[in-house]
Amino acid sequence: MPLLPQLMQAIAALAVTLGLLFTAAWVVRHYGLGLKLPARRAPGQMQLVEKLPLNAQTTLHLVQVKGSQHLIATTAQNATLLATLPGSGNKPKTKKNSA
Repeated sequence: MPLLPQLMQAIAALAVTLGLLFTAAWVVRHYGLGLKLPARRAPGQMQLVEKLPLNAQTTLHLVQVKGSQHLIATTAQNATLLATLPGSGNKPKTKKNSA
């Protein structure tokens, strides 16, 4: 029966291919080699100003909403507002002299 060796060869080739695929996916995920797209700008009033990963679980986000900036720490389970700052993106209001 020459069919059995061909079937075993096909199964072995499939196993090797799947093993290489899973190994490549693990390497990309583990070392962060994935495609990183730029953040989209929201057309609304909220904008991500900056994002800073502190470690594998924690990230700081600086978000601007209606002229105020909010510093937020996030983990996989939690999000915490750390500070609210006056926005630096707006020009200061100046008084006009009426004489």
